[in-house]
Order: sequence, then structure tokens, then C-alpha cells
Amino acid sequence: MSRVVNGKLGIVFLGTSSFGLPSLRALQDDGHVILSVVTQPDRPRGRGRKPSPTSLGEAASSQGLPLLRPEKIRDIKADLERLSPDVLVVAAYGQFLPTSIIRTPRLAALNIHASLLPRYRGAAPIQWAIVNGETETGITIFRIVKKMDAGPILATRRTAIDEMETAGELEERLASMGAELMVETLSDLPAALVKERPQDESAITYAPRLQREDGHLSFDRPAKQILDRVRGLSPRPGAYGDLVRPGIEPERLRVLEANPEVPGTDDPPGLVILADGNGILVAATDGAVRITMVQAAGGRSMSAAAYLRGHPVARGARFV
Repeated sequence: MSRVVNGKLGIVFLGTSSFGLPSLRALQDDGHVILSVVTQPDRPRGRGRKPSPTSLGEAASSQGLPLLRPEKIRDIKADLERLSPDVLVVAAYGQFLPTSIIRTPRLAALNIHASLLPRYRGAAPIQWAIVNGETETGITIFRIVKKMDAGPILATRRTAIDEMETAGELEERLASMGAELMVETLSDLPAALVKERPQDESAITYAPRLQREDGHLSFDRPAKQILDRVRGLSPRPGAYGDLVRPGIEPERLRVLEANPEVPGTDDPPGLVILADGNGILVAATDGAVRITMVQAAGGRSMSAAAYLRGHPVARGARFV
């Protein structure tokens, strides 16, 4: 049974990370009825490995919203049939939706995706867009189908990527953009569904889930590519390099912030040119990058200058 009242819809909202929070708030502020929030189960997190709720689950609980936390999304098919939503809204939920779930809403199952589809289908579109040096991205609202991120497009919104913007900063902006665009789309959903358009299959690129090895910094690259990887993997999972110093065990350092430099030297890539109060200057193939924020294994994030006070680094050390 439809929950539409004065154009407002009954919605089941699926999400896990903080990316979905602006959309959940915006839909409520616009008068839609949140029938339930669906999120991942509590997982061990932090150093104490204490089971903790997802960002979206915590927000739903604090508002007293009905909350479902299935291990597998197909397990709540009966719950969704009972709730009888007009729409499913998905924002970075983290599980693939089977056909049995996609078919439960009266009108459509819609996804808020943080790229300009068909580019960057997959779990990490924001990170890979920055790592690959893109200068533009955006939000796509699409109707969910069986194939991952392949459904027809209802709406898009573009935005430039700032040359120093991190994935975390861009995610915040795109989350707000996605909320606005979803509210606009739902304001006349039947019309949006009529005008939906298929994705251009010839233009597909992918953004697979990030693996730890994706964070490795190879300094045998141009400085911009190194900086793009640092930005694209900040704040998580983080870029890293292994610092090798004579007579000392190699140390893995997360590189949290870095800036471009053009020292005009012929030093081999990866060589530490200078380490001082301004950071750690490391040669690349076309110049250098200055590492300004780091985190040692098991330690806290700190400025490179603070790290150097307890861990001297001389010219000739290398990042490998």
C-alpha cells in the first residue's frame, strides 16, 4: 500500500557510512516518511575491537527510527514486504541487492552514487577518481538493477575536484550534493522514471574496493601521480611508503599529507633529498614531493617535523 501523502513517500533507507547521513536528514526534512533504516550489523572497531554500530545505524537509533541490521540483505525480504515502501533509497550500503529486494518497493529502488556514471562503477568511486587525476566528478541517481551500478540514470550533478582536495573532503561535498539531488528527484519521481536514460556501455570504468596494496607509494612516478594517490587515499586507508635508512630496520610510514616541489635536481626517485622542519623532501621522476604529515605504525598522526625530532632522517635515506 502506498504511503504517498501530498507527494511525500514512504521510504526504506539503506546505508552504512556517514555518506548517507545528509540524505537521510534531507528526506526527513522534506517530509518523507522513513519506514526503516537498513544498515550493516555492529562490527568490532577501534583498538579495543568493541562491537560498534555503523554511522548510519547510530544516527537512526538516536532518532528512534526503526532499524534493521541483517547480515545478508536477502534476509529482510519479509520485513520489506511488510513495510510496503514506495521507494528504496540506497547510499553506500555495502551489499549487492538481489532481485528479490530490488522488486519490493512500489515505485523504484534508487541509488545515490558518487561518480558520473558510467564512469567509476564500484565501491570506491571517490578515491579512484582522485588517484587517477580526474578534475571533475559528481553524483548520479540511478535506478537499481541486477547488474552492479548499471541501472538507468534519473539525474546527475557535476562538480570540479580541487587540486588539493582529499577523498574525505570530496566525500563530504558529494554527500551533501547527493542529498539535494535525491530530494529533487523524489519531488516528481514518476516523471523522473519516465525520463530515465540508459548508461553508455562504451564509457564504463570501474572503481573496485580498495586493497591495502593500493596505498603503496611508488616514487618512480611523476610528483602529481604520487600526490594524487596521497589525496585519494586520505583519510583511509591511507597511502604509505617504506623508509629505508642505513643501519636501521625499514619503517613503514603512512603519508597523510604532501605537497609538490620542483628542486631541480637529478636525484633518483625515492631518495630523501632533505629532511628538516618543513618536512621530508623526496625525489620523484620530475621533481619532488614534500611529505608534511605522517603516521608511524601503531602511532598517532603528526607533522613530519615532529616525527623527525624523534626519528632523524638524513639525505640518502630512501622510500621504497
